[in-house]
Amino acid sequence: MQAFPHGCSEQITSAAFCRLLLADEADFGLNRAEVNKQLDRTFGTLRRRQNDQGLFGYWAPETGDHISFVSAYVMDFLSEAKRARFNPSQEMFASGLLGLQKIVRHDPDNLSDARTVAYAIYVLTREGVVTTNYILNLEDYLEKHHSGEWQNDLTGVYLAGALHGLHKDADAEKLIAQYRVGDAKRPVTDDFCQPLGSDSQYLAVLARDFPARLKKISGDQLENILRPIRDGEFNTLSAAYAVRALKAYSETASQNLPETSVTEIRADKSETALWQGRKLIQRTDFSDKAKNLRIKASGAMAGSGMFFQVVQAGFDRATPTQAISKGIEVYRELLGNDNLATTTTKIGEQLRVRLHVRSITGAPLTNVAVIDLLPGGFEIVDSTLRGGPSTVHGVDYVDIREDRALFYATVPESALEIDYQIKSVNRGEFTVPPPFAESMYDRNVKARGKGSRIKVTQ
Repeated sequence: MQAFPHGCSEQITSAAFCRLLLADEADFGLNRAEVNKQLDRTFGTLRRRQNDQGLFGYWAPETGDHISFVSAYVMDFLSEAKRARFNPSQEMFASGLLGLQKIVRHDPDNLSDARTVAYAIYVLTREGVVTTNYILNLEDYLEKHHSGEWQNDLTGVYLAGALHGLHKDADAEKLIAQYRVGDAKRPVTDDFCQPLGSDSQYLAVLARDFPARLKKISGDQLENILRPIRDGEFNTLSAAYAVRALKAYSETASQNLPETSVTEIRADKSETALWQGRKLIQRTDFSDKAKNLRIKASGAMAGSGMFFQVVQAGFDRATPTQAISKGIEVYRELLGNDNLATTTTKIGEQLRVRLHVRSITGAPLTNVAVIDLLPGGFEIVDSTLRGGPSTVHGVDYVDIREDRALFYATVPESALEIDYQIKSVNRGEFTVPPPFAESMYDRNVKARGKGSRIKVTQ
């Protein structure tokens, strides 16, 4: 949940959202003072990306006003922060509300736009803005262009929540009842609308506006909602929404917690009890000698869903030598002074890095991150690469760190080529890590190039 100061607005907001939601959960090792400090940094970054219309840009302030998902999402986060007494600046918040009011006056071009408008309407309603006319205008558009479709979309969930906030309870109940959790036929229309995120936002709206419905969500339904996490089909945005949903659900489950236990079983069949008790969240370590772990739950809520995660950290033992291409392709060349590939260089000598990345899906891929790890003993030549938005042709944003360069771009079917230079500062033989490319919102789209070795002589 590290919030990088140069990440996109969605990423830093998602990381901050998680911290905000877990600020009172001691088992996550967070305390309010540290969370407050980290959120203040996030507020500062977001303020620098807000334009004079109150809208937030993805990488930097944008001109004018338009239907902006990032703005709706940031204001959702800032609204939650204010409720939790982590107060953003009044100027930024007030300007953001005005930005949302500009969004909801726009006519959508498609269901994705309509969903964002509904999201903005919902956030405005929670902040006390009377949004009746905006809802009527949006419903009119939806009935004309997406009749029979939008009610089972997150669009309908947001509008149901807004109707509840306006005390139109009968209309709200009728609309919220039409959403179906885990509907595999619901189309994915853009990067910001994924099954996990949609179902999680549904739970969050239930928790706030329809608590009686939330209590009827079974353990099986919850498991179905969270299935994308198990299958690795999540991203920063949907993960933050899932944390919000689990937080809301846990407040219902915590009223009657089951007794749980965790036991480590070793190869010789010996057992060591690691933990036993009634707690909503529990973290425990197990040894490297563990063959199995046995997790048990008993009590009235034992069937409502219990989840576990095993976390392991480390490094690859060997340099990957096989390329991976799933929807996208990436490879790197290290070129010497003769513009030919090389595996040797001298201290202080500059090498040209040439990255190639292309979509192999038959269409361009939006919001792709390309990660180029530097070989040990090398550094980027500053004059050849500059961080920030649009500093490299065809790249939306460049993030330069001590050991890598990150490029965020829409990747075309024809190769996107990125060039810069590095130089050696130490003698020896070093591993050249493979380059990586992956969609920021579809984890099934990813690529890895080949690793190699390079020798630096005196």
